[in-house]
Amino acid sequence: SIAIGVLGAWLLFRQHRALKMLYNPLLQLAAWVMIAVMIVAPIYIPYIHFEITGLCYLVLILNVTSNTTAIWKAENRFLDQTGTISYGLYMFHWPLIPLVIITVKKAGLWTLFMQWHQIPLMALCYGLTWLIAYLSYRYFETYFLKFRSGKQPAL
Repeated sequence: SIAIGVLGAWLLFRQHRALKMLYNPLLQLAAWVMIAVMIVAPIYIPYIHFEITGLCYLVLILNVTSNTTAIWKAENRFLDQTGTISYGLYMFHWPLIPLVIITVKKAGLWTLFMQWHQIPLMALCYGLTWLIAYLSYRYFETYFLKFRSGKQPAL
């Protein structure tokens, strides 16, 4: 998967002609549908699952970040704020996920969460991680960011 990301970066850096194919609206739509299906339904493709997932994400990331005619743009306030707190999302998601799982199991909700293909679990983990990352950024990280030369933290 990392190699697929590196390939995408190389294609973008070189403005390779393969980008034209990756920018195709039908390929974009197919990638969005594949990712949605993989999230909603527990589909596993033996031997190539991670490669297919990586290629779908490659198509989506390249289009959202560098294609001016992408079928979906990632420019909105929520996603901008998510980018601002991305370090906190990265730092807090790993310790938070096991805590949420333990709490859900102790509350007797595990079976219910699994009946919905873990979507409630993912939503709860993401929502809590986002909230904690936002609070950390707002009340902790911005204090230290003030010491960087010439830049004020974004809020």
